[in-house]
Amino acid sequence: MNNLILKQRSGLIRANDFESEVFLKELEIDKSTDSVDEWMDEFVRNKLDKEYDNIFLPLSIGDVASDFLGLRLAMHIRTMDGYSCQLSNLVLYSPTTYEEVMQFSQLFGLLSTRGVFLVDYSREAISKNLSRNRALHKKNEVRQELEKLHLRVPENYFDFHSIANIWGAFRLCKIANIDIDKIESLKNEKRKLKDIYFKWLFVINDLENIRNDEVEQTDKSYSKKLRGLKKKGRIDLSNIPK
Repeated sequence: MNNLILKQRSGLIRANDFESEVFLKELEIDKSTDSVDEWMDEFVRNKLDKEYDNIFLPLSIGDVASDFLGLRLAMHIRTMDGYSCQLSNLVLYSPTTYEEVMQFSQLFGLLSTRGVFLVDYSREAISKNLSRNRALHKKNEVRQELEKLHLRVPENYFDFHSIANIWGAFRLCKIANIDIDKIESLKNEKRKLKDIYFKWLFVINDLENIRNDEVEQTDKSYSKKLRGLKKKGRIDLSNIPK
C-alpha cells in the first residue's frame, strides 16, 4: 500500500510509529493568503503529485477546530480532475464525532461518499486503515459520488445569478475550445475557478469531457461555412455630422 499522512507541524504523528511504510508531509496553512481555497488548490497541485492508495489528513487544520478545514481540503482533492490523488481513499482523523461535524460543516455529506472515512486520532485507528483497498477506480465514480452533495452558494457571491454569470462564461469557453487567458475580462476572473464550489460544478457536469464527438463535428461544419471577416472597402466617416 502507498500511504501518505498529512500532519500539522504541531501534530504528534511520526512515520516510525507504524509498522507499514508511510510517507509524511507537513500541512500548514499560509496565513498570509486571502483565499484558503486558492492555497488548498495549489497545495494539492504541488504536494500531492504522486499516486496514493490512502491519504490521511487531520479533520481540523489551523486555529479554529470547528472550521473542519481538513474536510475542505479533502473536497479539493476529490475535485482535482486529472490528478492521480483524486481517486485515493481519504481518511480524516480526529477525536470529533460524525454528529459534531454535521452541526458545523456543510461538507459533512462528503463523509458519506465512497472512499472517505472519519477515524479516531490515534496510532491504532490510523494503523488499521493503512491496508484499505481503494474504493474508487474511475473518474465517473467520483462524479457519481459528488452528485450526492448539495453545496450552498458561497457567501462571497450575491446570489445564484452571480454564480451563473461566471459559470456560464467559462462553460461556453470550454465548449468552444477557447483559451480563457485570451479573453481579458475572463482572465481576471480565472482565480475564482479554484473556489471549491466551482470545482464541484466542473466535476458533476463532467466539464472536462464536454467537447464530445457531436460538438467536434458541429465545429467543423460551421468552420467551413464561416471563413472569417472579409474586407470589402473602407467607410468614409468624415462627412457624417458629429
